[in-house]
Amino acid sequence: MIESSDKKNVYHPVFVHQIDPSDVNIIYEGSNPNDRVYEALKNGDPHNHVDLAWIGEGYSAAQYDLFKADVDRYVEFFFSIEPYKSHKDKFNVFGVFRASPESGVDQPTKGIFKRTSVHASFNALVEKQQKLIKLARRIASKETALLSRAAIWLDPVRRVGT
Repeated sequence: MIESSDKKNVYHPVFVHQIDPSDVNIIYEGSNPNDRVYEALKNGDPHNHVDLAWIGEGYSAAQYDLFKADVDRYVEFFFSIEPYKSHKDKFNVFGVFRASPESGVDQPTKGIFKRTSVHASFNALVEKQQKLIKLARRIASKETALLSRAAIWLDPVRRVGT
């Protein structure tokens, strides 16, 4: 759920998508002894900090340094934007790396398919992405202040079909 606050600072949903944990597209898989965790930013105990994890997809074993550089680049960008910039000290950021047999990701609309560890697809769920893009444009066109007050929630507790 993405919420935005009104002039009285009351939050209202502007986009809702429920995830069903029993969906056949959700893969439950344990860790791999070759998984690596890159600590990009460590500011404290996870009990009183927000932990973010960037999950690498489509990086081969030889591309671990590229993965770390990409994580660092995204972290730098993320914390250049308010309200995250002012609250950077409240976050921990990690990169989770599992080497893929092939470099790259699936791009079904271009007929490109790769053997990767996470089995992600670029430009999958195009319709839902287009809804999010339209929502972001609508919010941005109203006033920039709304963007700084937007909150994103993932609610794994509800078990409702999509």
